[in-house]
Amino acid sequence: MTPDPQPWLEMIRQSQDAKFGDYQANFAMPLGKQLRRPPREVANEIVARLDVADFCLPPEIAGPGFINLRIKDQWLVERLTAAVGDPRLGVPQAAAPRTFVIDFLGPNVAKADARRAYSLHGHR
Repeated sequence: MTPDPQPWLEMIRQSQDAKFGDYQANFAMPLGKQLRRPPREVANEIVARLDVADFCLPPEIAGPGFINLRIKDQWLVERLTAAVGDPRLGVPQAAAPRTFVIDFLGPNVAKADARRAYSLHGHR
């Protein structure tokens, strides 16, 4: 449908209202305009091409072309169970750990968070 889907994928957002699912893809309207096709038709084609059955319930199309996505409860349970049993919480180790210098002279709690984040990936 488009040579580079990345800009469109960035339009997938967490739903503001749970009745619309966990996530909403709102790109069918602008993509439809670009393709000169009705947005709902574009949304139908996108849903037909999606392969999300492993972790999502069947996507729903609402209104003029909103695509609503609901994460399967079982998929979330499996991921959380795996994270709880992993001391790294599922965060992969860096292939080539590096050393980062963080200036702790000024009071800033974000610096401690940065240290923890780097450490979790195996950096020093």
